[in-house]
Amino acid sequence: MLDAQKLTLYMRIDPTALGPDAAGEVEAFKAFAEPLLNDKFDEHIRIVLKVRQSPDEPPCEYFALKKLLNADQADKYLAVFEQELDSIEAAVEEEMSQLMDEFIAARN
Repeated sequence: MLDAQKLTLYMRIDPTALGPDAAGEVEAFKAFAEPLLNDKFDEHIRIVLKVRQSPDEPPCEYFALKKLLNADQADKYLAVFEQELDSIEAAVEEEMSQLMDEFIAARN
């Protein structure tokens, strides 16, 4: 599937997710994790990690064909490929948590 046809999942990372003094390392984590996540979940989604600047920002946003989708629309888009948004989000979050642990361990 072409990247332009994939559901783009913007996942926001809290600046303190890597530890209380690690806000400056979020960009390094993004560079480390984003390609690994996209390699693992490449079939129907593209993952873009962003820094969460405000608690008012949603943790995730979904785009398809350059249009912002709500969660129901994203789920329907993925249903065409026999995928479920909830299961994909859970798997991505679990993988991202493991990658954060690896990143933190390598940093120490």
